[in-house]
Amino acid sequence: MLRSKDFTDVLRVQALLHGAKYNITPSQISVGAFRTTGAMALFNAGVDSTRIRLIGRWNSWAMLRYLHVQSNTSMARFAHQMLSGGAHSSVSTNPPPDCDPENPDAPPVIVPNPDSAT
Repeated sequence: MLRSKDFTDVLRVQALLHGAKYNITPSQISVGAFRTTGAMALFNAGVDSTRIRLIGRWNSWAMLRYLHVQSNTSMARFAHQMLSGGAHSSVSTNPPPDCDPENPDAPPVIVPNPDSAT
């Protein structure tokens, strides 16, 4: 039966043998890096964060700390989507939502009417 410590030990031996070339010390290495690296690889492949959380058995949203949204792969995809999204305007013709969709229990958002005299 392999344990995570067994993998960490093997990785640290390799870091001891080859790490100096890359400025890596054995104490910087653990098998936990595979979990975060895997989450980042899935994110870059376009897998949504909810699925990544399920696949990695993350019990909280802490894994979001490990998803580097500044990743070139991710940003290139988003930039392409923004530029190929069709005609749009920065002037909104739709009223703002009555409540915060992320937190429906929050107080309503009050937007001043620009046409009203103050």
